[in-house]
Amino acid sequence: MSIFSYSSYVQRAVGFFTRWRLSWIRPQVQYPSLYYRYSYDIANVLELKTIGLYAQAGKVRWKKSFTVVTAAIMLAPLALALILASADLARPPQHLASGYFGWLVYFFFLTIFEIVVSIVGVTIFHNLTDYLERVLTQRGRDTYDRWANATTSNWPQLTFATMFCGVACIALWVASSGNVMNNRLYIALPSYLTIAICSYFISQGTYWIVTGTFLSILLTRADHIQPSWYSAAYTPGIELLARLYRLAFYGASLGVGLCLYPLLTWVYKAPDSGPLLAVKIGLFIASVTAALSIAIIPQWRLSAVVANQRRAAIEQLEALLPPDVNSLASGRQVDPEILSWLQLVSASPSSTVQNSTIAGIFLGLATAILPYILRLLV
Repeated sequence: MSIFSYSSYVQRAVGFFTRWRLSWIRPQVQYPSLYYRYSYDIANVLELKTIGLYAQAGKVRWKKSFTVVTAAIMLAPLALALILASADLARPPQHLASGYFGWLVYFFFLTIFEIVVSIVGVTIFHNLTDYLERVLTQRGRDTYDRWANATTSNWPQLTFATMFCGVACIALWVASSGNVMNNRLYIALPSYLTIAICSYFISQGTYWIVTGTFLSILLTRADHIQPSWYSAAYTPGIELLARLYRLAFYGASLGVGLCLYPLLTWVYKAPDSGPLLAVKIGLFIASVTAALSIAIIPQWRLSAVVANQRRAAIEQLEALLPPDVNSLASGRQVDPEILSWLQLVSASPSSTVQNSTIAGIFLGLATAILPYILRLLV
């Protein structure tokens, strides 16, 4: 084989790798505004696309037929369980029947909760995009575009959802394969189906919480965001973004608690053992760490932007004043308008964190670990 043949194979391999890599990123398109662009970002969110949301002419629209089909798929495991039980093909023991059907219903409503929270979240962010665009610099807008092109592509979302569903189903199989759980938990085909469907939607919520937190780091880099110089914390774009991240934390905390409750219920049904204790501790650490990361990182990054802008404004105003008291004694006049501006800037908050924010963090954290408290008390 000649060197030219090898070169041809190399070119084909490079071309395939390039096409594969580009398939993970949405094509770069120019949009007239961030609000217009985010309509298409919403339409590319995998779970929202699943229930029928799409974008047309910069507006989010809804195909109701998709929602009906998705609802039917979500109800399919419960319907299948009833059919199998009535046909005596997969009938749970009498003492496990309530738990079996109860958990199928629980995960159905957990899926609905996740979808509702996602719709509320994207709607709130969509409504603040006009204000956010005013405080973003060109570098900040370019950064958002690159982030959105990568995160709203199908392949990253599908890959994460597949891995998440796979891990959830394997964990359920491990729980069902042990003799210890046979008399405590009934698991059949509908159990795997409902876990797969619920995990698909929960994986999307997890994906966007992680990527959304990462976005807060990207947008708050130097020269990416420019709040008002005289009251940085009360800049509409900054204030609304901080509020959105607080609401996201509350929703995530409630979601963590709802997801942990069945896991801990099953774990605490099994006899105590070393591996089981490690699972309990691991779940506790993971839930607390996730909740605190979502609560702290965005507020910390936004507060750093506010503090830097406030400090820069104070330094610039002070540079317009006399350098020392002796200059005043020599008769140098001070512009009263500068003093009033300096007083206004100095009195402005140096952080997006308020007393209500701190109280909300503790409340959200308590919500996330509520399943542990309930299991310890029961």
